Amino acid sequence: MNDGNMGWNKFLKPGSYDVDRFNSLGIQDNDLSGIMLAPKTKILLYKNPGFANNQVDDVVELENASPDQFKHICLAVNDLQFNDAISSIRISNI
Repeated sequence: MNDGNMGWNKFLKPGSYDVDRFNSLGIQDNDLSGIMLAPKTKILLYKNPGFANNQVDDVVELENASPDQFKHICLAVNDLQFNDAISSIRISNI
């Protein structure tokens, strides 16, 4: 869905999402530029499919500990080097 302000977006519930699951939801591999974290949510971003962590910089953990505020993380303007480079993610509640 393109909301006109934040570009294309898709709500994902807690769980594990690999390339095949991305594709089944209409999400392209290596195409994420931003993440909106729901309150009390943690997400692991992997550059490799299958949740592979081949190098220390192939995975990053992001967290939103706020009980009621969403947190936007723009992958295109930070030092994480994960813009358009994500092939699998894990989302969990904290």
